[in-house]
Amino acid sequence: MAPLESPYFGKSATLPTLHGKETVISPIFQSALGLMIQVTEIDTDQFGTFSGETPRTLSQLDAAIAKARAAIDRTGIPLAIASEGTIGPNPLIPIASSDLETMVFIDSERDLIIHESFRSSEIVTVRKTLQPGQNLDELLAKADFPNHALIVRTESPAAFQAVKGIRDFDKLVQAIQDLSKDSGSVIVESDLRASFSPSRMQNIANCAKLLTERIASTCPQCQTPGWGKIAPVFGLPCQDCGQKVESAVAADQLGCVSCDFVQTAERAGAYAESRFCDSCNP
Repeated sequence: MAPLESPYFGKSATLPTLHGKETVISPIFQSALGLMIQVTEIDTDQFGTFSGETPRTLSQLDAAIAKARAAIDRTGIPLAIASEGTIGPNPLIPIASSDLETMVFIDSERDLIIHESFRSSEIVTVRKTLQPGQNLDELLAKADFPNHALIVRTESPAAFQAVKGIRDFDKLVQAIQDLSKDSGSVIVESDLRASFSPSRMQNIANCAKLLTERIASTCPQCQTPGWGKIAPVFGLPCQDCGQKVESAVAADQLGCVSCDFVQTAERAGAYAESRFCDSCNP
């Protein structure tokens, strides 16, 4: 679908963010759909913070939806975009970190919620307990400092204090000294807010591209925007023994966000590698 053919061409959507996400989201939505972005500054930290002083009580998707609905309520604009990220162990390589970004588009007039997710191991994230005077060279190199900002925070959640968005070495040293006075040590970690983490911002951009592609894809039956993958279909024969490998994805189930129409799209691989087979590798 070309931007001129999009039902959202020339319209505006509200984007709730305090952390500059519009810098990557706006150009993508405007180019792909002709949809303009209007930033709405609401307290998105109320839905959870990376530094932990406000725990996220909703699922990642529900938190993104809540942000979008809050922006619609604030502005009266019927279209909204919001995103939520989770940084944690990579499901395939638990010793490595990954960034899972989820982005939603709400069309309250059509009663549509369209969402996409993007996972990447390309994320800069560090976390270390330090005492004043410790050498910081190795940590700062791993943290890509000052390109990526840091947070210094107290260890005790009960007496939480933090200095965020640190990109200056002297300010970092001072924060370590100030916040370690009670316990003798502090936690130094990556500031994962989008405007302070270029690697996360790139993942948000990639997620926005996936979401615009999905919005531009319409249901073959009812022509509603948002047609796309809804679930994997598991089960491929092992390439060596022929036994069914339940963990191997054979196809994708495609569905509509409005009607019940579904289709199955086969993936390219006809067989599963034997290393994933319980019979070949019990």
